[in-house]
Amino acid sequence: MEHLHLDFLKRLASRIVSAGFDQAEVSIVNEHMTEMQVDFSDFSLLRNTESDQVTLRGIMGGRYGTVTLNQLDDVSLQTGVALLQEAAQAAPVDPARAFAPNQLVPMNEMGPLEPLHYQMHERVSQFLKDVRDAYPECLLKQSLLRYIRTRSLRFNTMGLETDSTEACYNHGVRFLSKRNGKTSSINYSGAYASNLDVELLEWGGLRRAIESSSREIAVAPFEGRLEGPIVIAPDALAVLLNFWLAHLKDDRLISGTSKFRNSLDKPVASPFLSLAIEPRNPAFARQEFTTEDGYGSEPSTIIQNGILKSFMLSDYGARKTGLPRAENSGRNWVISGGSKNLVDLFGDIEQGLYLGRLSGGLPAANGDFAIVAKNSFLIESGFIHRPISEVIVSGNLFQILNAITAVSRERLSDGMTTIPWVCVEGMTAIGRS
Repeated sequence: MEHLHLDFLKRLASRIVSAGFDQAEVSIVNEHMTEMQVDFSDFSLLRNTESDQVTLRGIMGGRYGTVTLNQLDDVSLQTGVALLQEAAQAAPVDPARAFAPNQLVPMNEMGPLEPLHYQMHERVSQFLKDVRDAYPECLLKQSLLRYIRTRSLRFNTMGLETDSTEACYNHGVRFLSKRNGKTSSINYSGAYASNLDVELLEWGGLRRAIESSSREIAVAPFEGRLEGPIVIAPDALAVLLNFWLAHLKDDRLISGTSKFRNSLDKPVASPFLSLAIEPRNPAFARQEFTTEDGYGSEPSTIIQNGILKSFMLSDYGARKTGLPRAENSGRNWVISGGSKNLVDLFGDIEQGLYLGRLSGGLPAANGDFAIVAKNSFLIESGFIHRPISEVIVSGNLFQILNAITAVSRERLSDGMTTIPWVCVEGMTAIGRS
């Protein structure tokens, strides 16, 4: 396939330069996917798909343009170059625009380069049996096992050449539980893995989520107001952290709306919180060999014992703000575990809330939020007591991460993140009146 060779990218970059650009960059992402889907316990889909996406970038007199195409025939490419010219001519002059320079970025391959179709079918069949035998009340609405192989190539006229391939499996499940005509709410669990050695029920937090779903059949509306400790599950913590980390990235730092513009090497969270990015950790199913700008990815520490150690800026964001460029593009979070096991974490709480999942609502610019609690339980006398619904959890994002009082020793790994459970103060749960 001609377009999956660097020579093709070089010729296309020359074509961009011939159109009047000072610098050019071309990247191509080729994705192969094999999908095996089950709907309501019956196999419903098996298909292979392949797609290409080419991105053209150019700088002309300090003006930057970018165009993305999914067709690679000559007419489409010619049209793409013309659109790139229009984009650059309409852009303002911006000295911060630049391409990654020539550097030593090794070619990389990781993961199974071909899908194991028979083993995929075997794993899904065993998963259906395992759920049916162990959790007869669970109703599987959909189970989707995917093999994903992605090859990424990049070339620019500064001399950069990269070529990497990564492959992995992804399993996602939507389900609920049903008993005597009553049902729990629909839940979802998903995880990535580099191989099929482990039964699907043991991927990520799937077994724990299905067990919780069975308990949630007896859900009842929560009434009143609760301001006690709240234990936040890894999935919910990831949602909150995503909003928080946005203040370390391009948009907010460039616009001047970041909460942490002047907070490097200063306390920004509870000393119980430490977050690192490990893009090439072999424990993860997906690797990041190069950043989105084309630099070689390296590990970084974002928060160390509550101290902000680095921003998460792209090369452009760093040039624009004068702050350091991130060593990676932020894939593969690792949050350090704490000193308490989960039993003790709950055992210290006389009355509180276990927050399993969050739904809807974005934090305001000042960090205030009000989000619907899903798959959540009351905690009483140190134990998860009963499932509750119709609960709005509110608080301030920046205050919450400063109010972490304990972190679990156990952590949940889904092939992309490793996250513990945390206990916080300062959030309010409000039920129906």
